[in-house]
Amino acid sequence: GLPLVSTFESDTASFSTGRVVTLEARLILTGEWSLRRKHEPAVHFEHISAEPDSPFERQVFLAIREAERTASSKLGIRGFQRIPREYRISLPDLASLPSASIGMMSGGSAGLAMTALAISIIGELDLCRKSRHIPEGTAFTGMIDEMGNVLPVAGHHLDEKVRSAFFS
Repeated sequence: GLPLVSTFESDTASFSTGRVVTLEARLILTGEWSLRRKHEPAVHFEHISAEPDSPFERQVFLAIREAERTASSKLGIRGFQRIPREYRISLPDLASLPSASIGMMSGGSAGLAMTALAISIIGELDLCRKSRHIPEGTAFTGMIDEMGNVLPVAGHHLDEKVRSAFFS
């Protein structure tokens, strides 16, 4: 798992949950390697009531696509898309947050953290020639675009994220 801090804009001012929530992800290989077909990964959300096509859901899908592309090119996995696979994404700490704040969290800045976490999970597979581990105490923030680029974070959001992470 990786810690995340969410900030978002309300009508009057930016608001932070003031806590770090843990993003957890599991990768399950659900079938055998196929010569003929490529498989899109199945993504299931646990403890998350993400709206379909919400910014958080879009960031998770983009992050997984980028992580798999990186795994194919940098970790030495060839044909990874030919294995049926399922990702289970969970934010169990959300149960302790007020429901009003959960509804306002966009999750857009979780893209880089989710990409790093997915690369780390894929790197644990026996299929990899190399692995990537995330050192303890490492933090990520940033949105991933459709091309796999990390977008800059607005300055006031970064201050709030650092403050929330420091005090949690």
